[in-house]
Formats: sequence, C-alpha cells, structure tokens
Amino acid sequence: MLVLVLSAQLLLVSFAGLWQESSIFLLSSGLVGFAVGCFAVRIADWYTLPACDCTRQGHHASKPPRRFPSTVSKRVLTCLTVSALFVAVAARFGFEWEAIPPFLAATALVVLSLVDLRSYRLPDVVVFTALVVGAAVIFLLSLFIGDIRVLLIVVAASLGCALLMSLVYAVNPGGLGFGDVKLSLLLGLHLGWVAATFHQSWLAAVVLVLHALLISSCVGVLMGVVVVMLRRLGYNVLPDPTKTVVCPKLAAADKAMTINTRASRIASGLAANTSRHAIRSKAKTATANTTTDQAVDTVTSQPVDTAFPFGPALAAGTLIAVLFSETLLDAML
Repeated sequence: MLVLVLSAQLLLVSFAGLWQESSIFLLSSGLVGFAVGCFAVRIADWYTLPACDCTRQGHHASKPPRRFPSTVSKRVLTCLTVSALFVAVAARFGFEWEAIPPFLAATALVVLSLVDLRSYRLPDVVVFTALVVGAAVIFLLSLFIGDIRVLLIVVAASLGCALLMSLVYAVNPGGLGFGDVKLSLLLGLHLGWVAATFHQSWLAAVVLVLHALLISSCVGVLMGVVVVMLRRLGYNVLPDPTKTVVCPKLAAADKAMTINTRASRIASGLAANTSRHAIRSKAKTATANTTTDQAVDTVTSQPVDTAFPFGPALAAGTLIAVLFSETLLDAML
C-alpha cells in the first residue's frame, strides 16, 4: 500500500506543472487520499487481531473483533479522514518532491491508529515497513537535494524521539507500550524531515519533536478522560480484546462438557440409590452455578480498566506538529 501511495504521489508531483489552479491540486490530493483510505482500511483489517486467540485448540477466528466495526459508514469515515489529511498536506507543503514523506506519514499513521484502536497493539511489520519505506524515500530525496545535513537532522530527530519515549517507558512501563517506543522512530523520522527541509534548522527539529510529544500527551489525557467517563456510565468503549473477547466455540464446548458432567453425575447417583446424596450434590451444584453466573455477570457489567491505546494520540500529535510546524516554530523561535 505504501508503494501505491508513493507511486500516486510521484505521479501527482510529475504532472503538477500541468495544472495552474491550486483548487485542482487540492481536489486531486483529496481524490488520491480517498482511494488510499480505502486501502488503509483493508490493511488495518488484515493486521487486526482475530476475535479470539484459540488457534492452538484447533479453532480459527475468521473475523476481526467488532468493537470498531468495519461497516460502510466507518470505512467511508476513514477514507474521508485520509482524504482530509492529504488535502491538508497539499495545502501546507504543495505538490513538491519534499512533500512526499508527509503524505506517507499520514497514510502510515492512519493505518497504525486503526490497528491500535482495534487490537491494542502496533504490529512490527507495519511499523518497520513504514519506517524503511520512509527512510528510503527520505534518503533518495536527500541525495536529490544534495544536502547531507538533511540526513543528519532526520537521523538525530528519529533517535532523539525514540530516546525520550524509551525514558518514559523505563520510568512508567505500565503506562506506555513498547510498541509506542518503536513507533517513535517513525514519528521522529518525519518530524526531522519537515524541520530539515522546510526550516533548515537543528533547533527546529528539537522544537517539533518536543511539541509533538507534548501535544500527544494532551490528546492522550483527553482521550483517557473521555474513555473512563464513558466506561463508568456503562459504555465500554475501546475494550481490551485480550480481556473481553471470548471464543464462542470454546465457550460452547465448555458449556456442553458441563452439561454432560452434570447428567452423568445425576445418573450415577440414581443408579446407586443414593437419593439424599444426589439431592445435596444437585443443590451444591446449583448454588455453585448461581455463584459463578453472578460472578460472570458482575465481571461483565463492570467497566474495563483504564487502559486504552496511546498510538492514535501519538499519531495525532505528530500530524499536528507537521501541519502546523511553521506556527509552532514562529511562536518558539
């Protein structure tokens, strides 16, 4: 998909000189973004965890969890989101060769955010594929520009962002996943590119990385407050699939095994003519089942803990810093 995005953007940049009106630029970027958004949903569906992890028992889940349903409305919403991001990138940077990495960043971050929202994880194959493709494009564009300092700023920003996230992870490993630390390499890569090519400053890279992390923290706090409030009201939004999703086949098998066990116990009790023992056993079993059902109902009715994916907040903070880099730098420098 990233190769498709790259090819589309190269085509747009190649023919940008044929169009004179900026409205045509924005319209073409919006159409390309909508098409890329359709592929983004497909990629997110592919890398989302299945509804249950029961492969070792011989059961296979063919559908992703329906917590963030891939309905027509949600697919269209995702496509419109990518389209809007492409229009914003085109309006901010124009159809220049240097604008290709921001387009790639918007696409990759939307895919990773969708996967993280659904499955609470950031797949290494998606993160590192986006990182490798982005680094390769930036390397080629740096050679085209002929400025080695661009590569130095990009590498320093990527490693610096990862170092800051690693420190946060070391201090509070429960509040941050290691996938977010790996994602920070990709975030710093694109923040460094914007600072190096459009602002030509080492200090600009530092300011953008710090602002991106600060904005991400604010978005994450706001997101956490909303999620916790909704959960306390009984709306279990963004539930953790590893804690709430149960394999229906395993549940049905356990229920059938329990019924067979109860039937065999009752039959053996009648055959031995121990009616009193059978009645007591049945009463104990009924009491235990009632207690278990109540416990299950209580666990099900309780809100899920305060955990929620932080990847979308990081993506939002980075895209805001990229799109409003000039405003942020003018306020600081």
